[in-house]
Amino acid sequence: RRPAPDRTVTATFEADGSLALKLDCNRGTSTWEQGAHHATGSGLTIGPVASTRALCPEPTMGAFVARSLPEVASYMLRDGKLFLALKMDGGIFEFAPVQP
Repeated sequence: RRPAPDRTVTATFEADGSLALKLDCNRGTSTWEQGAHHATGSGLTIGPVASTRALCPEPTMGAFVARSLPEVASYMLRDGKLFLALKMDGGIFEFAPVQP
């Protein structure tokens, strides 16, 4: 699934281990920790997401992303994009850099 063109999901990984999220019309926070490197990427642990609960117009991916982020197992940076792989072949989130 993809967010609608006028909606965005962004993730800002801070050096202190905090994670700031824009989840469509909501905001969220979490924590993150980098794990070991391996052949298919590097380990990544994301904690539970705390978010506001505004009722965003459909279709929305914000709540789905917030529920899924703690299931991230690894990440990979390729061609300027961040790929987050979920556990148990649950899917991959693709994030592109935010254009100023």
